[in-house]
Amino acid sequence: MKIYVDSNVLISIVLSDFGKNLEFMSLRSQELIERVLACEYAAVISDLTVEEFEKITKLSKADLKELFKTNPHKLEIISVEQRDINRVKELSKLGVKGKKDCIHAAIALRTKCDVICTWNIPDFKAIKNLIRVLKPSEL
Repeated sequence: MKIYVDSNVLISIVLSDFGKNLEFMSLRSQELIERVLACEYAAVISDLTVEEFEKITKLSKADLKELFKTNPHKLEIISVEQRDINRVKELSKLGVKGKKDCIHAAIALRTKCDVICTWNIPDFKAIKNLIRVLKPSEL
């Protein structure tokens, strides 16, 4: 299964966030990465994911790649393309929240991911008929 990993999943590993009902988001996110490294899933992120990770955590792209150090081939970093930006308006009209989330969704759809893995399910629920949207703990 090919999953698009939203930046908040990777950020939660570093920041040790708690979710609703005190779900330990960093632990669930780390478990997802371990499953990727065990070849259960192929992970896709984008330049936008890297940019958001760097901005919020103050860590580098190299630090992000370090999460996948035991099997770096399991992480595919995709460049944002003009066609992704062109889909923002369409995805926004469908109900995806925010320009950046629209770009994440466009890349996930373009790269034929099976799932968008995110802690922000409500931001993507409008496109659940186009692609599955799951929390790390739901995979």
